[in-house]
Amino acid sequence: MNGFLEKLSGFVQMAAKKGYKKINFFYQDESKIGLFPIKRRRITSRGVQPIAKVDYKREYFYIYGIVAPQTGESFFLELPGLNGENFQYFLKACSKEYEDSFNVLIGDNGTFHKGVKLKIPKNIYLEFLPPYSPELNPIERVWRDLKDRLSRKEVFDKLDHLSNEVCEIIREYYRYFSIIKSLTSYSYFLNSVALIYV
Repeated sequence: MNGFLEKLSGFVQMAAKKGYKKINFFYQDESKIGLFPIKRRRITSRGVQPIAKVDYKREYFYIYGIVAPQTGESFFLELPGLNGENFQYFLKACSKEYEDSFNVLIGDNGTFHKGVKLKIPKNIYLEFLPPYSPELNPIERVWRDLKDRLSRKEVFDKLDHLSNEVCEIIREYYRYFSIIKSLTSYSYFLNSVALIYV
């Protein structure tokens, strides 16, 4: 815990050296969304198998996102693939969206997150979680919420229809910061961030 707190304090000092008065801490990740069925549990009578309409199509896209547990702010972008080129595009979009602040993005150790050709904008710093620890990334709960909401809808036959529905859900996240806060506000992170500003 102390090591994590020291890192956060270091980021504040780094932001000040670069001339930024405001610093944002975001958790970052990507999620695959497609026409393949989202499997969830259903309640039925004992011994009765649930029946559901299933349409196996292999069309999909990715949602890249960042969330700030302490404020509920978020930023999402739909992109066609999971690779360094798309991640670069996402970083540039994040940099522009939050151009007046220094932004720490805490994410996993995906290979394309560390590509040698990656050009990290000056107002962004990438920090990585320990390998194989998705439970430490609160944005995973946002992906679960998004997919749970999608699974309550009818089966989508076209990718455009699915994309439109995902956009509607994300618009709700943008309108109500409390949704993101309730999903992502891990106490260890909020307490640490509060301490460095005391």
